[in-house]
Parts: sequence; structure tokens; C-alpha cells
Amino acid sequence: MIKPENIEAAATRFGPEAIYLPVIAEEASGNNASPEALAQLYANATGAASADDIVQISRAFHTGARPMERLISRPAFDGDVVKGGRYVLVDDVSVMGGTLAELAHYVQENGGEVVGVVTLVNASRGGVCAASPKQVRQIEERYGDTVREGFGIDPSALTADEAAYILNFRDADQLRSSVVKAKGERAQRLLSRGIRPSEAGEQGQELEDLSLASFVGGIGAEQLAAAGRPAAKEAIAIAEQLEKDGASRDLIWSATADILAERDPSLIGVYRGIDGRWRVEIDDAELKVRLARASRIGPSFSGHPHSSQPC
Repeated sequence: MIKPENIEAAATRFGPEAIYLPVIAEEASGNNASPEALAQLYANATGAASADDIVQISRAFHTGARPMERLISRPAFDGDVVKGGRYVLVDDVSVMGGTLAELAHYVQENGGEVVGVVTLVNASRGGVCAASPKQVRQIEERYGDTVREGFGIDPSALTADEAAYILNFRDADQLRSSVVKAKGERAQRLLSRGIRPSEAGEQGQELEDLSLASFVGGIGAEQLAAAGRPAAKEAIAIAEQLEKDGASRDLIWSATADILAERDPSLIGVYRGIDGRWRVEIDDAELKVRLARASRIGPSFSGHPHSSQPC
């Protein structure tokens, strides 16, 4: 998988004094060991060192996340940095570059030097890590303090891909609305996998609080059936049978989503909530209708500045 010429290029560029530092993070499916293995491979092949004492201390759960979700859930790191150490950051897949940028910031802030980045797959559109001065200026002029308030970072700390994504929004109001929506979607995505948003980092409790209002999975099947939505009850019956047969949460979600897509498209899928009860997720388009009916249908779910860094 790793081409010999890539190893040779790393040896020439970074030398044996480099410290290959993997992104050590925990995702919904468990610890991701690929970056560690990749860092060890490069270190062994180039006569350099690898480090495993700097770890991600917030659970970002970026796997499967959309761009805005990635922006609102930036990872944090902790561990000992070698003063003056020449670090090469290592990750298996880089999408928008935010995780690597945050790791670079941590290393630099604590006395290390970031000399390069190694990835298996770089999904960046532009191939440039840091946002350009022009992008930063445009963001400042168009959105004011919205980026600082919504993401907790200075615009100059964005990557080029993050900046390009943000500049797709017409104005500050549209950007703020997208941030709020993304927080609700993130809460839904985590809760559908049995993960409380408060487990997912500094903004976790905020996401969990938001989910009390915007998360629609708290409506029970019987209540939906009584409101003329029998497909929900049918889907939960199927979910129960699949669970008895040993099906995974993802399989149950996928199977019920297919059924609901045919019988009641505004219902998205079924999963077992953290309180042990079956939950039905409703499409966002029904939010206003759901809120208007809340008193009749039943209760909602209740279980439920830094600086720029170059790569």
C-alpha cells in the first residue's frame, strides 16, 4: 500500500531526526489503529522515531460526519511534546484537514516544530493546508465574528478546505443557521448509535441540550400510530425481531429506514435509545408540524482563541 518512493521521499525530506506522530483517536467503532501503524512503518523504514504519547482527548466522531459537523466538533489533544522536536504528523485519511491542523497547533504551542504531514488518503480538494490571506479576509468581511462564535477558533486557524467550504454561505445568518442545524444533526447521529453527545468533547453538553429541543427520536411508536402513523409501529416490530436475531444497530437502522422510505417517507429510521426504548427519527421537514403536535402526540426525547498553523 505504501510505495517505496514515498518512503524514500520522506527519508530525504524529514531525515532520521524526525518524530512521526500519529493521530490517536477514538471513533464510534473503537480506536483507530491505522495512523499508529503508518507512523511506525515510516519511522522504522527511515531510521526515525515515532511517538504515541500525544493523544486526542475529545471524541470527535468525525467518521461519517458532514463538513459542518466536522467544523463544530474540533478535536483537542494532550501529552508531552519534545521541545524542539521535528514532528511529522500522520493520519490515515484527511478530509478537510481540521484534525491535523489542531494537532499541529498543539505541537507548536508546546514547543515542537511541525515539518510535514503523511497520510494514506488525502481527500483535500486543493492540496493546500492553511487558509490563504485572501480567504481569511473574505471570511472576516462577510461573517464578522460568526466563525469565532460558532467554531471557537480564529478564521486564520482554518484550513484552506474549511475556509472554502465556509465561503459557500451567503451571509452570517445563513452560516449561523447551518451551525445550529449541524449541532442538531450531530446529536441525532450520535444518539442513534447509543452515544451521548456529552461524551463527544467540549461541546457535547451543548449538543445534548440542543437535542432536547431538536432531536425528534423521542416519539414512541404507539404514539405515532395513534396519530395516524402506523408505519412506525410496523418498523419497530421488525427492529425487535432483527435484534432478537442478533442484528447490529446499523443493520436495524438500515432495514427500518428502507421500510419507512416506502410506507412513510417522513420517518427516517428506528433505533434503541440510551434509555432502552425504541425511538423513531422524523425528518427535519416535519419539525414545525411536530412541535405544533407535541402536546397531543407526547413528550420529546428526555433521556437524552487560537492562532493559525501551517501544515
